[in-house]
Amino acid sequence: MRDGLFKRYVTTFAVTLIVCTLLLCIALLYFSATNFSQEKLQVLINTAGRAVAIVNDKEEGIDFEKEEEISQKVIDDIKVIYETTGATVYIANTKGHVVLCSEDPNCVHTSEISPSIISVTARRGSYYKADYLEGFFLSKGNYTYGVAVYQHEILAGFIFLELPISPLFSYLSDMLVTFFVSAILMFAASMIIIFFATRRLIAPLREISGAARSFGSGDFEARVKVVGNDEIARLALSFNSMADSLTEFENTRRTFVANVSHELRTPMTTIGGYIDGILDNTIPHDQEDHYLSIASDEVKRLSRLTSSLLDITRIEEGAYTAKLTNFDVWEVIISVLANIESRIDEKKIVIPNLDAKSHYVLSDRDMLFQIIYNLIDNAIKFTPEQGALSINVSQKYNRTYIAVRNPGAGIKKSELGRIFERFYKIDKSRGLDRTGTGLGLYIAKTLAQKIGGDLVADSVVGEYAEFTVIVKTGAYEKNKAKDQKTRENGDKSQIKKAPDENNGSNNKSWLKKLIK
Repeated sequence: MRDGLFKRYVTTFAVTLIVCTLLLCIALLYFSATNFSQEKLQVLINTAGRAVAIVNDKEEGIDFEKEEEISQKVIDDIKVIYETTGATVYIANTKGHVVLCSEDPNCVHTSEISPSIISVTARRGSYYKADYLEGFFLSKGNYTYGVAVYQHEILAGFIFLELPISPLFSYLSDMLVTFFVSAILMFAASMIIIFFATRRLIAPLREISGAARSFGSGDFEARVKVVGNDEIARLALSFNSMADSLTEFENTRRTFVANVSHELRTPMTTIGGYIDGILDNTIPHDQEDHYLSIASDEVKRLSRLTSSLLDITRIEEGAYTAKLTNFDVWEVIISVLANIESRIDEKKIVIPNLDAKSHYVLSDRDMLFQIIYNLIDNAIKFTPEQGALSINVSQKYNRTYIAVRNPGAGIKKSELGRIFERFYKIDKSRGLDRTGTGLGLYIAKTLAQKIGGDLVADSVVGEYAEFTVIVKTGAYEKNKAKDQKTRENGDKSQIKKAPDENNGSNNKSWLKKLIK
């Protein structure tokens, strides 16, 4: 991490700081030079005004037309301007010939002003030029400002003033020294700050990286400390949440493997023991059929376990896709009862008040069949001999509730939250449920959620256990013709009552009438 993200952070910041410093330096130089030049231009303009006033003085000024000798007062006044402002003053006639220079009466700097400059000044009334490049490369150069002089409203001559540019470069060089010293100090302080700030910023990522390596080695106990409420803190929270999910998944996986191993080992041990007993004559010949029957039941249980595991695999892989159709839920319930009619007859279970009034649902018929089958099958296991198992269907708003209730020991509140877990069994002694795999309720719950519904449980210990499937309510209009035909064949309410305790032999007849 130190050679990767940390190095990139520090390098990026350093490069950004250097680039920004250079841009700031360029901007500072530009605006400083501009302001300095504007100040010098203003000095030249003011000085030119003073020079024009001196030249046009009525008593002691210069009369360009007469070309008289220039008075000493004018010469002295021009020299005062030079001494006080540092600006060299040139006074020229309309032909560009210099008649007076502030440095000397016989100026040797120049004797003629360029005709192009004279032309521009005459046309515009003023002239300005700054020789920056000449000053930069040759350590010289000037600010030059010229103004036209009018006498009696006629162009009489010109006044030009020059200031050296060299003070600008001295000013900028001093500023650069100050700027770079400040920049170096700022850069050093910034690098120290960014070094520690980046280390602090990267620390949670290093911690996450270390925890991820622990996960890779199979240790899911590592967690990341969450500090603050920024993006990295939210990343740490997400990581910890993922770690919790992985831990839960790993525990579930281990429990699943352990449960599968147990569920497979127990019947295989039973089958192997009985077969070995028959082969070595430990089991008497007259009892062989009995133990072979037990072995056969265990083989069937193994088959059911394998089928359930395959169903779970298909469900979790998304192989089951819900195909929602509109149908009467009682058609599915009656089909389930027909499939397990023999088991109901065997335990002489009664189903009182079986009112099969049409209730249409929008669901997957096959999935709902398996859910109801699992619930009724489970209820039969825990219903005592000659007990009353109830099936009720009700509708509220846009939901249909299919409740299957059986009497018995019920389920403790502490176990209600776990009964939908894989391989979880309330009857751990298997006294009542010798054939179950502990997967039926898990499969039913998962399928219920796949069809857009749910499966909930309620119980009172010592009285009953009730499981309710919640599905979407369908539309009645599609089956009105079928309902009318059913009513014409007879009122089902007279034949839907299950047999009482003294009429167990007629169990098959009542169900056959119900599904005729």
